[in-house]
Amino acid sequence: MMRLIGQFFSANRKALIGVVLGGVIGYLYWYFYGCYQGMYYMYSENWVNILLGGLVGGLIATAIEEARSVQTEKEGVHNAA
Repeated sequence: MMRLIGQFFSANRKALIGVVLGGVIGYLYWYFYGCYQGMYYMYSENWVNILLGGLVGGLIATAIEEARSVQTEKEGVHNAA
């Protein structure tokens, strides 16, 4: 079981780093710019900002990793020709 968890973390390391960094940025956004009176629910709760930041951070990290792998594949095709 621990081996499977280790394999999961090693395979998804960049995406997980993006989730953590996005969560930290989401918390910092709430801390400095969030609404404290509950007028707008999305920005009034810190946990909502942490979840949304983590989601966006993970999506961005995954998109960057995917774009780099596609670019590497294209360079490999051009070098082989």
